[in-house]
Amino acid sequence: MYKASVMCPTNGDRIVETKTAHLPSDMVSVEQFRLSQRQTAQMELENGRLASQLKEVVGMNTRWQRYDEQREAYVLKLHAANKELLGKLNALQKTYSELKEQISREKLREERPDLLKDPKVTEASNRTAPMCALDAKFARKEKEMATLTDQIERLEAQVAALQRSAAKRREDEEERIALFKAQLEVCMEDFRQERKDREKMNSDRLRLRKQLDEAEMTIARLHQEITDLVEETRWLRDRPSRLTHHYGETARVTSPLGLTHHYNYYATAPVKQNHVKRVGVAETTRQVGGYYGQDVPDDDDSLCRLQSDLTIDGDDRDGVASPTDRVNGATSPLDMTKVRDCVPVLSDEATGENPLKCPQCLVEFPVEKHVELSQHIELCTGDADVSSQ
Repeated sequence: MYKASVMCPTNGDRIVETKTAHLPSDMVSVEQFRLSQRQTAQMELENGRLASQLKEVVGMNTRWQRYDEQREAYVLKLHAANKELLGKLNALQKTYSELKEQISREKLREERPDLLKDPKVTEASNRTAPMCALDAKFARKEKEMATLTDQIERLEAQVAALQRSAAKRREDEEERIALFKAQLEVCMEDFRQERKDREKMNSDRLRLRKQLDEAEMTIARLHQEITDLVEETRWLRDRPSRLTHHYGETARVTSPLGLTHHYNYYATAPVKQNHVKRVGVAETTRQVGGYYGQDVPDDDDSLCRLQSDLTIDGDDRDGVASPTDRVNGATSPLDMTKVRDCVPVLSDEATGENPLKCPQCLVEFPVEKHVELSQHIELCTGDADVSSQ
């Protein structure tokens, strides 16, 4: 009896499951989808093997049925021959009874000669010559009958032996047929179970594909949000309000960086007094670069000497327009190259931003290097696909 083999997870599947346990939830669906593809391939191989076994069992059953038909034909032929011989035996027995009756009459005539006076006996004596011929014929028939009797006995013995062997073979064939039926039921049950598993795997694959599409859409949306956040962060870092403060006075001098002091920096925006203070320093001792209660100097060195622990009083977004607003009466984008070089680069912990991680190898990248992160994810994911194949 064939038994359906149970597929055990391979070492590669265990390694994939171990890796999957440490991966983010967005990548778990991808790994499960690949694992389901490998299991589908294994199921297809197992299905092919079971189909070949089923074909072999059906062929064997066909051969046994052909053998049964030939055996039945042979048994019917033997029964016909036996019937014919029995008919001949009955005819010979009838002839034998007639000849035996004639012999008894002859013996009676020899023992009772007085019966010869009887006209009937006289008439019978006249037929002595034909009776001798009949006796000779009777002797020959007796020999033939003995021969046929021996043949009948042998044939009956052969028929009995054939019947016994046929009964034994029938029992063996019934056992084989029951065994084949059980094997066929097992194969059909395995086939139905595999079909259910295949349908379930197809539904799981569709579900995982849907989850993968949703995850890809989420990743694309997150990439777009990261890009927007990075652009907004750069714009916030490049704003002049982090380098200067306003006292509500009119614009006085334009620096080489395009900045003014005591300014109304954006002509269309209301002016708000923002004061620079040092974190952790008392209010009465606040100074900026050695200047207390004065404007920040306009040279590049003084701008670069701004401390990283300075904060701005008030909301920087109040009254501040975008860098493309009018500056000193002219509409042009603000060149913040020199200002960006002087502003200290804040760490992710200082800005409150979490570093970005590769979902495949968990390598961390700063928010500013999101482009390098995207390239790294493409390379890392491509290497993982090649290794899995």
